[in-house]
Amino acid sequence: MNLKELEQKRDEIVTGFFWVALSTIFIFGVPALIAVYAGKALNTAFDLDIMQYVLLFFAFILSWGIVAREYKKKTKLLRDLRAQILKAREDEGKNT
Repeated sequence: MNLKELEQKRDEIVTGFFWVALSTIFIFGVPALIAVYAGKALNTAFDLDIMQYVLLFFAFILSWGIVAREYKKKTKLLRDLRAQILKAREDEGKNT
């Protein structure tokens, strides 16, 4: 890949962080909604008052795990691409 293609790919990845932020809303929202409704149902079925909070806690932990994994993946892609860009710049400097 030449330098221009690498820089364009880097810009696409940076723009992808916006979509990661948007998906984070869903990553937290969907499990929380499921936990609330399932917790209410379990509270009613078993005559408990704590199940909703327990499920919300587990949904929160699960959501953060997913966010951390996605962030790690994107960061690794960006780090590798930056290394390729630096190498391409060095090679371009040697050729001129």
